[in-house]
Amino acid sequence: MNKAILSIFFLFSISTSFAMTYGDSKKTHPREVDTYITGVIDGLEFSQKLLESSQMAFYCKPKNLQLTMGNAKNFIENTARDMRIAGYIPENYELSFLIFDGLKTTFPCNQAMQEGAPQSQY
Repeated sequence: MNKAILSIFFLFSISTSFAMTYGDSKKTHPREVDTYITGVIDGLEFSQKLLESSQMAFYCKPKNLQLTMGNAKNFIENTARDMRIAGYIPENYELSFLIFDGLKTTFPCNQAMQEGAPQSQY
């Protein structure tokens, strides 16, 4: 279990060096943004599978629902909107965070699975 958690932190620390913020995404060619989002989706899905096996999932989407480019972009825009309403500037946040927060908000896990998982903070 500790190896799985360390692996996830390692993957996220590597991806942070190539992070694209919401603001960057508005100035970048759409194909590059889509490629970045595809990588984030793959990383989140892989991490989620590792965590599910240890009952520590961060979000609990239905097993038959595939995370697609379309719903990832919806998570980005909805989270950015909610952040603006709350007084935050989404342009400074990474797309990976916006997707992750959208997943966590849309598909929360039951209390037993959420114990130990960090709560979202803008």
